[in-house]
Amino acid sequence: MLVYILRHAKAERESPTGKDEDRPLAPTGIAQARFLGAALADAEPRPDRILTSPAERAARTADIVAAALDLQPREEPRLSPDASFNQVAAIVRGLADEASPSMIVGHNPVLEELVLGLTAGQPEAPGSLRTGELVLVDLTHAGRALQARFIRRLRLGEADG
Repeated sequence: MLVYILRHAKAERESPTGKDEDRPLAPTGIAQARFLGAALADAEPRPDRILTSPAERAARTADIVAAALDLQPREEPRLSPDASFNQVAAIVRGLADEASPSMIVGHNPVLEELVLGLTAGQPEAPGSLRTGELVLVDLTHAGRALQARFIRRLRLGEADG
């Protein structure tokens, strides 16, 4: 099962409300999300669904990417900025049972921990997950244990895998 793991694009430091979850995308972040949407529109296979954190910066990233794929993202509260590793792992574990590729859009540190844990020991796998960075993994599980084969990473101006 292919899973696209996307850390939200670059956000402004402040929000109009003063709340972290309301921080909008910065102009660089909008460019990052547009780049990813265009790249994924030409990719095979493309994600069939997008689950996103309800925080503004992640939701807007998901909206921009989803528009390029003709999809509607679905908010998933367990991807919020204060999500625990176990909450996000439960989402990914559920996706592992699906036949179609999916994308999750969320936040560090939990997404970075997830990528590092799933791809441990694979020298080509990224050592971090930066804003606006997408990692594609092929997910497998045996019981409750999750493992993934790193396929590629993608970020505006950078790509490998």
